[in-house]
Amino acid sequence: MLETYLLFSCSIVLFFSGIITLLIRRNLIFMLIGLELMLNGANLNLVSAGRLHHIHLETELLGMFVLVVTVAEVAIGIALVVQLFKFYKTSDTGHFNHLEG
Repeated sequence: MLETYLLFSCSIVLFFSGIITLLIRRNLIFMLIGLELMLNGANLNLVSAGRLHHIHLETELLGMFVLVVTVAEVAIGIALVVQLFKFYKTSDTGHFNHLEG
């Protein structure tokens, strides 16, 4: 029952679209969006499994914690992208081959 419910859930679609976006795109902003899609898909999977097993409060609190951590991660990632864009004048990852120094 759980596999059927999660298979037809959009969490799998979100997770795999995030993986595809992360692997195909070379722009740092799109890579962050792909990472965000992956985390949201995993979070939706967690909450739907908790609802199926009648563990509502614990999974929803854990889901909120995952969302807060995700927002903090994206804020730090965007700050890093802005600093890299100021230095290199591009957000393409192919130009970041000498980051040391």
